[in-house]
Amino acid sequence: MNDEFESRIEELARIFPMEDKTPQWKAEILAKARTEARAVQKGRFLPPLWLLFAWAAAWILIGLLEWGAHRLSWEIARVSPSTQALDSASQNSKLPPSQQLITLEKHLALYSELP
Repeated sequence: MNDEFESRIEELARIFPMEDKTPQWKAEILAKARTEARAVQKGRFLPPLWLLFAWAAAWILIGLLEWGAHRLSWEIARVSPSTQALDSASQNSKLPPSQQLITLEKHLALYSELP
């Protein structure tokens, strides 16, 4: 554009060398960023320990209750008279049909008495 103006600026730049303050600014900005980063703590993604222990205790209790319920149901099934009558009816399949019918009626009567 204006060659005379540009040449004059180049002469002045050679006469008065200016130091580049960019590295100082960068160092200052980085120092501030580092101090602010130290002040900010990373958040925990885990819940509090008391809550973890409560969850663990609850799951253990659920497991024990489930295991106990299954064990109790098997124990009731093994001892209950209705299953005994059914087992005896299946073992005595050589009985005549009339006797099998009587055994089945006994089984149904016992089953209806259970809660």
